[in-house]
Amino acid sequence: MVGGDGPRGPRRRRRAVWITVGVVALALVGLIGWLGFQVLTVRNELGQAQAAVGELRSGGDIGDNLHKLAASAAVAGRAASDPVWAVAEQVPVAGDNLRAVRVAAQTLDELSNGVALPVLDGMKGDGGSLAALIRPLQAAQPKVSALSAELADLPTDNLVPEVRDGVAQVKSVMKLVTPAVRFLPGLLGADGPKNYLVVAQNNAELMPLGGSAASHTLIRVDAGKLSIVKQVTSQDFDYVTPLKQELPIGVIHLYGPIMKTHPNATVSRPDWPTAASLLQQLWNRDISKDRIDGVASLDPIALSYMLKATGPVTMPDGQTLTSDNIVKVALSDSYAKYGDTGDHGNSYFKAIAMAVFERVAGGGFDPKVMLQAIQEGVRNRSLMFWSADADLEKFVASTKLGGVLPHTNKVTTSIGVFFRDHSMGTKIDYYMQPTTTVTTACRADGTTVYTVKVDLKLNIGKAAEKKLPDYVRAHLPHQRYDTEVFIYGPLKSHIEGYQEGKGAVFRWRVKDLDRRVLKFVVSTKPGETGSLTATYTVAPGAKLGPTEVLTTPTVHPVKISLEGQACEASR
Repeated sequence: MVGGDGPRGPRRRRRAVWITVGVVALALVGLIGWLGFQVLTVRNELGQAQAAVGELRSGGDIGDNLHKLAASAAVAGRAASDPVWAVAEQVPVAGDNLRAVRVAAQTLDELSNGVALPVLDGMKGDGGSLAALIRPLQAAQPKVSALSAELADLPTDNLVPEVRDGVAQVKSVMKLVTPAVRFLPGLLGADGPKNYLVVAQNNAELMPLGGSAASHTLIRVDAGKLSIVKQVTSQDFDYVTPLKQELPIGVIHLYGPIMKTHPNATVSRPDWPTAASLLQQLWNRDISKDRIDGVASLDPIALSYMLKATGPVTMPDGQTLTSDNIVKVALSDSYAKYGDTGDHGNSYFKAIAMAVFERVAGGGFDPKVMLQAIQEGVRNRSLMFWSADADLEKFVASTKLGGVLPHTNKVTTSIGVFFRDHSMGTKIDYYMQPTTTVTTACRADGTTVYTVKVDLKLNIGKAAEKKLPDYVRAHLPHQRYDTEVFIYGPLKSHIEGYQEGKGAVFRWRVKDLDRRVLKFVVSTKPGETGSLTATYTVAPGAKLGPTEVLTTPTVHPVKISLEGQACEASR
């Protein structure tokens, strides 16, 4: 037959089509099987990575568990980067989950293998130093930035709970790491020397941000290498001529013009950027004209955390300082030892700062424990930082490291309770034990009421108080001790009233930092407890987060009790 092969032709063509379909089907089955294998691989490896993270959080060996985490994250990252996986990400719904898993796996891979391990390797051993942080952080910055953006853009509506929770955990880690990778090299002087003014606060003489700003050290950081440029005490400043900087009238009413003349009192307002600005100006006016790129604050409480990482340090007088004794030695024993001979307090703070600085500058510390120490110091408001770099300061101010009061009630509804010594420069606050109780209630009309009760106990007996050095004891009549108490109410709240308890006298009510503030003076004698109560209200309909109390870091931590809950905002 011309032009054909008879009935066999169509049959052959149909058979060819079915063979092709079969091959495609087998290929699809193979691809699906391969994808399933890769999915199982990623799931298993991420499970092992999560177990390693759990071990790290519970105090497991940082080196061993970080290597386990890095190995699992690397396998998971490679499996999720497979071309078949990339095609499958285009499938509706399931593709969103696959994309989220891939990005999470690749992020863990980069954080562990691109950041954590190189940093750990650079810091460990006798040759470790802060300079070792710079190169791995700079190298990781482009990829970390890209992954951070990809994480932020992930659609979450179609994610299954297991994937959604995993992505949320990775995002929380990335939120901390991304700024560190971006800013830390510059902070360490990778792009040129940086000068930081480090101020040591003395919690034995309370100020709202901690204590009297006693010792001031200018530190230079150049390519990760630290050196001390100059170190002075508060007595080296001009105490007479006020700074020209204008302060809000409410601040002057609360804290007085002394903030602009005495470096010790610059930390009166519970806002670290205000204190940093005043300290920077005083330094440049009275000490040196060096450019200051940032101002940091720490106190013996923060140093006690850091000594857990560095180990004990030895002072010039032979005294060994440890994490357990530094607060007592610095804020109590030194006054008993040196009295008011001029070689106590501020000068001793200088020596302490030098001893700890030398250990840190040489890399002589446990990185994991040091990170925990810094985190604890920030939570306690014993460690604060302000940066002259606007972008960095914007980030810092959004964290507790910035030493600012929150600008919203959404995450938490914060109430500030701050203390300032008013007994003519005594160091009696080493023995002060504050207690704050906040009772939150919802009225029938939807108004939320916050009742703030503050008790101040001078926890030392009369006989023991009489044996204290004159430099520590009161210089007021009747051997009393006066403490100023400042209550910063919740944002958008109003003052409903206050009650003067034992020893308390009301002084001022003003608005500062967008909050209604009440100021009291509480007088106590050894063994006595003074008290006061303030009541604030927030109008119905407000969205209020859980109540928190922000307060002055004291030698004996403020005992905080929270009771009740706010009204729920109407939807």
